[in-house]
Amino acid sequence: MMAILWDRSPYLRAMLNTKVISLDDAPDAYAAFDTGVSEKFIIDSHGLVPL
Repeated sequence: MMAILWDRSPYLRAMLNTKVISLDDAPDAYAAFDTGVSEKFIIDSHGLVPL
């Protein structure tokens, strides 16, 4: 997970279809996930990962 978050393995991020979001965007991400989008959301609640 840390390799994905800090872009140490950029091909993993593309392959796993992950998206880093802020805590404020979490409700919208949960709603999107419930509709069946293929993205996986990583919540960065402290704002430590560059979006």
